[in-house]
Amino acid sequence: MKRTAFGFLSVFLFASACMAGAANNVTWDFNDITTVGGNKTTVVGQPKVVDTEKGKAIKFDGVDDGLIVEALPIAGAEKFTVEILFLPDANGLQTQRFLNLQENNSKSRLLLMMDASPSDKIWYLQTFIKTSAGTLDMFQTEKFYPAGKWNSVAVVYDGQKLHNYVNGREEFAQPLAFAPFGEGKTSIGMKVNRQAFFKGIVRKIRFSRQALSPDQLLKP
Repeated sequence: MKRTAFGFLSVFLFASACMAGAANNVTWDFNDITTVGGNKTTVVGQPKVVDTEKGKAIKFDGVDDGLIVEALPIAGAEKFTVEILFLPDANGLQTQRFLNLQENNSKSRLLLMMDASPSDKIWYLQTFIKTSAGTLDMFQTEKFYPAGKWNSVAVVYDGQKLHNYVNGREEFAQPLAFAPFGEGKTSIGMKVNRQAFFKGIVRKIRFSRQALSPDQLLKP
C-alpha cells in the first residue's frame, strides 16, 4: 500500500500535537515519597504512601508531615493550570496550606489553603498568589465543603484573570497582573517554610502550561 505525502504529513502533525500536549502537562502521582515525577524530594516528618479506593496517595498527619519537591513545573509559563486531588480530614489546624509553589530566592509564590470552621467538619478554599507584577488573595467564606470527602481544586490563569474551581465549579475569578515564575520548588502538605501543616490525603497533582477549560479539569 502506498502512502501519500499528505498521509505522512497528517501522521507527523498528529504525533507533534501529542508530544506538545505531553510537554505542556506534568502529572504527579504518589507511589513513592523519595522521588516525585523524577525529582528529588525532602521528606519532613513521616508522610506515608497509603492505598485508597482511588489508588495510592500520600497521607499527612497535620502535625509535622510534609514533602518538598525540587521542581516548579509551571516555571516560565505565561498561562497555567494547577490541579490537586485531595481528601481533608477533620481535627486538623484551623488554617492549613496543602500546596505551595515557591520561586527560589524570592517572595513570588502560589499558595492553596483551606480554612476550617470552628466545628472543623467543614472548610473553605483560599488562594494566594504573588509575583513581581501583582498580588491576589481570593476566598469565599460562604462556600463550605465537608471534611472526609475527595475534592478537586484547580487554579487557572488565562493571561488576564485567575480562576478557582472546586469540584469542577468556578468559585471566583479576578483580574491579575502576572509575571511568570522562575525556577523553584513545590511543597505538599505544608508551606515551604514548614508551617500550617495539612491533615489528610493527597492523591494527584497536575500542572499544565496552558489555561484548561472547565470540562478538561480533573474530577474528584
